[in-house]
Amino acid sequence: MPKKKSSSTKTKLTKEALNPKAALQQSVAALQAKHKQREDVALVVAEVDRCSKNFWYFCNRYVYISDRDGNTSLFYPNKEQVNLIQELETTRRVANVKARKLGMSTVLSIYGLWLAFFHQQKVGTIAHDEGSVTNIFAKVRFAYTRLPPWMKVGIYKAAYNSEKRLEFAHGGSYRISTDRQEKFRGGDLYFLHMSELSKYQDPIKTFNAALDAMLPHGVACIETTARGMGFLHGMWFDSASPWSKVFYNWFAEPSYVIDEDDRSLQRVLKNMGRDDLNKMKEYADKFALSDRQRHFATLKLAEKAWSWKDFHQEWPATPDLAFSFSEGRVFQSAFDVGKPVPGIEVFEDYNPLETYVMGVDSSSGSETGDYQSVCILRGDMDSPKIALTAYVRVPLPEFAEMVGQLARKYNALIMAERNSYGLDVINRVMEDGYPNVWRSVIYDKIGSKVSEKAGFHTSASTRPLLISKMQQYLGGNPTRMPVPCKRLQREINDFVYNPSTHKEEAAPGCHDDMLFAFALAAMALEPEHVAQHQGPQSKRPRTETEIFRWELKNGRRYDPGELFDDDTNADTQRANLFREVQNNLGDEEIVFVSDVWKGW
Repeated sequence: MPKKKSSSTKTKLTKEALNPKAALQQSVAALQAKHKQREDVALVVAEVDRCSKNFWYFCNRYVYISDRDGNTSLFYPNKEQVNLIQELETTRRVANVKARKLGMSTVLSIYGLWLAFFHQQKVGTIAHDEGSVTNIFAKVRFAYTRLPPWMKVGIYKAAYNSEKRLEFAHGGSYRISTDRQEKFRGGDLYFLHMSELSKYQDPIKTFNAALDAMLPHGVACIETTARGMGFLHGMWFDSASPWSKVFYNWFAEPSYVIDEDDRSLQRVLKNMGRDDLNKMKEYADKFALSDRQRHFATLKLAEKAWSWKDFHQEWPATPDLAFSFSEGRVFQSAFDVGKPVPGIEVFEDYNPLETYVMGVDSSSGSETGDYQSVCILRGDMDSPKIALTAYVRVPLPEFAEMVGQLARKYNALIMAERNSYGLDVINRVMEDGYPNVWRSVIYDKIGSKVSEKAGFHTSASTRPLLISKMQQYLGGNPTRMPVPCKRLQREINDFVYNPSTHKEEAAPGCHDDMLFAFALAAMALEPEHVAQHQGPQSKRPRTETEIFRWELKNGRRYDPGELFDDDTNADTQRANLFREVQNNLGDEEIVFVSDVWKGW
């Protein structure tokens, strides 16, 4: 019998949860009876109602946080925190790029608690690692446990579990997980907080999946520092994006100041070079910094070993600086580019007087895999130019056919990766009759044999060679060569150092296929590669115009004694005679081509 009575009580409480005020009155009355208190229930209910309607009143009166010094204090949001929540409630979609430690994750986590607690909403936060999950949930739990007892009763009492979740009897909940564990499903998520999105393993995939789990009228906020110029950068500069963009620089935080008499600062100023002093003065004038803010910036620059790149990375003053100098970027150059469209881009038509090389990065061509990339360069090592790029996802036989057609169009030496699908592409192109394919020479020490293998094998030992080629032509700011290809621009922006793999690679959720196609083409520009694998020689020039064009193309004087692939027996005899005549001439004697060649 007691069990049955308990069951009916739970059923009644669940129904009452549809009316939070009535349930609160019941809960407060029970609490008063338990503690024999004589508080006015109506006043308690009114206070809860006021908190539910005014987030800032709730923060200022009842929310406690642990500040940077470890002290417990009431939460008084700063101007930027207030602006962020106001923008969120107005636009419902906000992307917030910021400097470090501005308290945005704090205000968003408290806002999520408020929605779950007072408005019975389902709230979710996604962080990039377990440490961040623990820190953010600790803020929420810290605030909740310090709410007054009369507020945490009945349906407003939370249950905890090991999954970093608060569950309330009225149906509201607050849940946090990493991007790798995120499993928000059902489409009932009202508020989504994506913390440090740029550090997710696959930002695009997690971003799309989380948005699909939201209510149509839900609210979402991205709060992150810039890391590379990938998915977030594209969205930030996309004028058609529905997301409201909010940026907060480091000097928005009032506490980021240092007095002139600070001992550490005095030591820095005493040993600071004139160039850095002048540059810091220009920086302070540009952004109208106060003296105390300038002192703070000076000390932080010194902490970063006088590296302005590292300073701008952690303490950006503008969105451009935040993205351009963001954590881990390999290249100095940065491009303002949206989402490139796959396909073939032609930048220069074929010129028979020029030499062309082609880099090929292959893949399966599946809709979910990597892209297939082709990059054709014109010229030599000193001044290469991008003539054509291709960026597609097609079946492998179709891709191999496309590679062969483009190679024939530009008479290009193919430098293709032979790893995995690349070998199949190479074989198909060669079987189709195209001979101008780069080959690596392999020496067998045991058998003392020399053999050739078509294609470039990318491994742990050869990958740095490709990275070096990227740095050689694309590493500077500006780049050594023009970069007209939007796809290549995008990948330059997104190429970062991965601290976990200790490799240079595309940022999470981004691609580097065109970069490696470019690097392969740049490898083929090496003189020894061009000389060894230039394929069939061009036809012998026979008129003065043809000789002139030949000299322009090859960058040297035409030698009639040189042998060409289309030479007949008679041509060979003439060439041999010319060399013989040249060898028998004195130092000051001259022989004309027409005397030996055209005179025949």
